[in-house]
Amino acid sequence: MNRIVILGGSIFIGSQILSDIEFMGVPALATTRKEVSSYSSSGSLVNWVQCDPILPGALNSILEPADIVINLIYTGISELDNAIISNLILASETTMLSKIIHCSTACLGEVKHSKVISEDSTYYASTKYEIEKTNLENMLRKSIASNILSIVRPAVVFGKGGRNLSIFISRAKSKRHLTNFLSIFFFGARQMHLVPVDQVSREIIALAGKDRLHCPDIILISNLNSLTMLEVLNEIYLSLYNKKLCSFALPKWIGQSILKLARKADPYYDKLFISKYLKSEKSSSDEKDHLVRLLRDFIASH
Repeated sequence: MNRIVILGGSIFIGSQILSDIEFMGVPALATTRKEVSSYSSSGSLVNWVQCDPILPGALNSILEPADIVINLIYTGISELDNAIISNLILASETTMLSKIIHCSTACLGEVKHSKVISEDSTYYASTKYEIEKTNLENMLRKSIASNILSIVRPAVVFGKGGRNLSIFISRAKSKRHLTNFLSIFFFGARQMHLVPVDQVSREIIALAGKDRLHCPDIILISNLNSLTMLEVLNEIYLSLYNKKLCSFALPKWIGQSILKLARKADPYYDKLFISKYLKSEKSSSDEKDHLVRLLRDFIASH
């Protein structure tokens, strides 16, 4: 495998990828905007470099021909994110990269007339986040880099260092039980669409190792047998207090109606994220049990 360059190596998905890459013995370069001395590696195959990809020419100075670039950076500030993507496109042309893997999201907006969201789905972005994420994808897909591009769309990623689910754990630890109880009561039947960070890392590395001709343009990463909010919150309370918080939740449509009244409707409450390309080798029960074990590990590490 060619050298892998991870833009945003200090991001929690990046940390997982670097750990997995080291284990596999693959050479990698990780970028950070902070001092390189802040990071260390247990092996010699992963090197860190201080790089601000917002600056013109910054990527050209660190990239080499045939590099595989994995872009994980998202600042949430349109001007900065657009600048990073523009510089990446320019670098792909001048440096002759072999592949670009751009990490986006499966949550790009409402999908109408279908209960299933796949790589072929048409989204209708409405929030600032959805619009920005879609625009970044389109910048790459309409550029000269499109012939070496694969876009990864993970669902709701959780794991060590990540922020998803952290608010529920923080509430439980600070004994804000009523808030968590109301979350379960009104929205507990809602699917969380969780995907563990190690699964995302595994699929991104597998994509990096494939011949470009066999790489999908877009790949969705999800778990068909996800956990509901009720199951997630009760696992948190079982781990922290050895007892469940609540065993009952209102039907999904009631929670969705409440969110609609508050103009915060969840476009994914009745959807299934199903990839055309990735098929689980586990049975439904085994997949769910595995997800629960990873969730317990995450809670313990929080």
